[in-house]
Amino acid sequence: MKNEDAYKLEKAKSCCCACGAGFAAGDIYISAIRTEADGLFKRKDFCRSCWAVTKNTFFSFWQSRHNCAGDEKAEELNAFFSLYRSLGSREDRQALELKYVLALYLSRKKTLRLTDIRNDGAREILVFEGPEDGEKTLIADPGLSDERTAELTDTIRALFPDEEQ
Repeated sequence: MKNEDAYKLEKAKSCCCACGAGFAAGDIYISAIRTEADGLFKRKDFCRSCWAVTKNTFFSFWQSRHNCAGDEKAEELNAFFSLYRSLGSREDRQALELKYVLALYLSRKKTLRLTDIRNDGAREILVFEGPEDGEKTLIADPGLSDERTAELTDTIRALFPDEEQ
């Protein structure tokens, strides 16, 4: 299994994975991610009722709106931001690298704001500020090669495939 395979997610479904209730146009539902026993990430979509009883088993989640034209980009940014936040306490190298690339992407999309760049002697530390709460997050530059940055960018693109495809 390639590393990027662990991050590939299914497209959004048109019904709740728990009860099978279909989502009508405009319905709000919850998309969530958890790590399965095989190490792969698995996306599940829930109606609000089912989500209320299952939410504690997922490490990342966000609200989605079913089939609303024009909202895809905002929904995608919310999903990326949710994943960024969920990686906050993880210290493994892959999570730190992914969080770094996500932070740069989110700052380019004006979801995060780069407020400072510090140097701890060995590497640069980027300081980002959250969009609503102003929470500051320090992220060390992991010194990614161009090739590794491209791999992580492809991984991020694979996480949330275009719903129209």
